[in-house]
Amino acid sequence: DRSTIDASDFEYIRTLCVDEHGERLVARKAESGQVYTVKLIRKSGYSADALAGRMRREQKILRVLRECQVPFVVQLFWSFEDERAMYLVMVSAMDHMQSRPR
Repeated sequence: DRSTIDASDFEYIRTLCVDEHGERLVARKAESGQVYTVKLIRKSGYSADALAGRMRREQKILRVLRECQVPFVVQLFWSFEDERAMYLVMVSAMDHMQSRPR
């Protein structure tokens, strides 16, 4: 039983968008079939320290906003990296849109 998660644990279904902040992808976790949105930020073009700092800040902001129960903030499930990119795995964009109060 593995305690860590990585990019190979997901089947990447389609790209939602690509911009200066990275790529957002729809992905299915192979083990459970659950669908998530994965934010992928490629390491090329960034210094290692700058990218690591950016990711730590984004993780912290998402966690604090979620803990404060700020509406419309997506839930962060996992974050990890490999040799080519850093990843944030969040609630599916579709699930998030459907669960918003009207």
